[in-house]
Amino acid sequence: MLKFSTAAYQQYLNVSWEIDELIEKLVDETAIFSSPTKYYEHPSFKTLVGMGDKIVPYLIYTATQEIGWSWVIMYLLTEITKTQPIKPENAGKFYLAIVDWLNWYNESPYANHNRYMGLVEECPRNRCDYAGSEECLCKMVRTDE
Repeated sequence: MLKFSTAAYQQYLNVSWEIDELIEKLVDETAIFSSPTKYYEHPSFKTLVGMGDKIVPYLIYTATQEIGWSWVIMYLLTEITKTQPIKPENAGKFYLAIVDWLNWYNESPYANHNRYMGLVEECPRNRCDYAGSEECLCKMVRTDE
């Protein structure tokens, strides 16, 4: 069993809180606009896109379990992944678009990762998550190797 340090857990929290705050600000400040262009121009949108595809599992998780789906989340996913899984016949149909995104996600490489995939620094030996501490935590992990 992997034992995570307090530092790793705190880093998870900090990054997820930052993402949540950026999404909340983006949604709040663009809710009155009907044009997606306003989303793409917003500083929070640009910051989230700049975080890269490592936030995709967290975006899917938070849309499904926390804040709910929105067109903003779908625009973010499209911009980050450079993918548009919404079928032409489902364009503009909110709930069917969500289904298309979830089907894409379940077939994507992202589906095999937990929602914090890549949000914290990883072990140089790919065996633990050391969250930037001085030493890798592999020695804290019991292995049968």
